[in-house]
Amino acid sequence: MRYKLGVARKDTVHILYGIMAVVLGMTVWQWIPEQAFADYSSPALPCDGSFYQIRTPGTSVNTSLYRLQLDTSGTYTEQEIGPLSQAFTGMNAMGYNPLDGYLYALASAANGGINFHLYRLNDSGVVTDVGLVSGLNADGGTSGMAGGTFGPDGTMYVIQTVAGQPIRLSKINLTTMTSTYVTLSKTIPQGDIAFDPISGALYAVEAGQNAPLHTIDTTTGAVSDIGSTSKINGSA
Repeated sequence: MRYKLGVARKDTVHILYGIMAVVLGMTVWQWIPEQAFADYSSPALPCDGSFYQIRTPGTSVNTSLYRLQLDTSGTYTEQEIGPLSQAFTGMNAMGYNPLDGYLYALASAANGGINFHLYRLNDSGVVTDVGLVSGLNADGGTSGMAGGTFGPDGTMYVIQTVAGQPIRLSKINLTTMTSTYVTLSKTIPQGDIAFDPISGALYAVEAGQNAPLHTIDTTTGAVSDIGSTSKINGSA
């Protein structure tokens, strides 16, 4: 089963609460500014503290969107919104854009998408192809997208693995649809990333049991170790 998770909320989130959400899948936990969402033809996601997950069951031919309500005890209720409007068999690097209220994700040709294209999802699972992000394939080879998130300024950050090269942190400008990157100082096995809305730090959690937690400098790519997230499985 492949899945990714995002969250739309307006209030500040405690860091440990956010880290717990990270290891469930893709999560985004930025503070949502008080402003009108962009005027797209499809509804944005409600700013009500819900988590959103895109999941492809092993026997399914299409990815579905789910809404989850997580309480302080770590349990949640789940509602299936329905299959995405386009027949994907997986998406990755999903994040919630605080500037317009929509989810964004990447999908490869192998999963029903177009390589290096960015997709926007609304609250009912309608998918819009935003277009090619130039620079994601700057190496000219094959690339894989792991965790994704948004900064408070609307910049999208993606952990990108490139065959034969060090892992990189790619930064996508949604206005120009261009990408630049910094090489990470340390390899982080595929996991997830999220911003702390209080400090502005970018956190990364590795895959696996007792997954190690790190911070990433978005300017230099320097990775700093924090320690193990005891009793948490960081698989994405």
